[in-house]
Amino acid sequence: MLIVLACACGPSFDAFVPPETATVRVEGSGTPWLAKCTAPRGNVEVRCHVAEPTLIATLAVDATEVTAEQFRYTVRRRCTQDDDLPACIETALGLPAPPSFGAGCALEEVVTTADWRRLSDKRRTLPMGCLSATMAEKYCELRGARLPTPAEWEWIAVGWSPMAALYPWGSTAECARAHAACGGQTPTTAVPVDRAGFEGGAPMRGGERILHLVGNLGEWTSGTALMGQRIYKGGSFREPLGRSLPERSGEANAIGRSPASAETARDDLGVRCVMEVN
Repeated sequence: MLIVLACACGPSFDAFVPPETATVRVEGSGTPWLAKCTAPRGNVEVRCHVAEPTLIATLAVDATEVTAEQFRYTVRRRCTQDDDLPACIETALGLPAPPSFGAGCALEEVVTTADWRRLSDKRRTLPMGCLSATMAEKYCELRGARLPTPAEWEWIAVGWSPMAALYPWGSTAECARAHAACGGQTPTTAVPVDRAGFEGGAPMRGGERILHLVGNLGEWTSGTALMGQRIYKGGSFREPLGRSLPERSGEANAIGRSPASAETARDDLGVRCVMEVN
């Protein structure tokens, strides 16, 4: 005899369902590879940054930027039920949350709320901004993953495809392809990762998609720049799409390498994790 017990009580601390974290397999380069691009002023191939050819391993890549719900679930499992967001980040990541954490960010409404189950539906699929490079690195480690190197990020965005160049879709800036400053318009916020349009990516082999590689949030990598700064890739919703010099930083494309302090926690900087696979 099957006995079903009903309970009117709310979900327990560990009961909420983990959000889906879809990944896409990106085959490695096979031989050492170096990203190049075509200058918009002519068909002249130029090296867009100083780097050495790199052998790229096969990777499982997050299909989207990490969302507020994914971040919340991963860190929440390592906290006590009474922790608010800053306390939980300190417990889970071993790092203090920035003093301004939450302002304009995807988790702003639960910054001082202990009950993390109240994140609204409209915020669950927003990309998780306001993460410093150090926080992003620790988050990926909690998942058994890591940040991509700049070369890996470029391979994911343009290296695998003979059609890709400055952008995952080709060499021409197209405002409809990415959520970034374009056509005289500059967005003020990121868009949900599941929003149709503004994909900022291109189909992978097998038809799978890696979304928002260009625009939406700039994505931290493990790379370092001068003065100990960290490199982020892809540009954000505030940064222009299609500058005349693709090797410059602070733009939304697949080639530029933008530096920022490792402790910078802006609302337009987020994370996408990778994991090496066989």
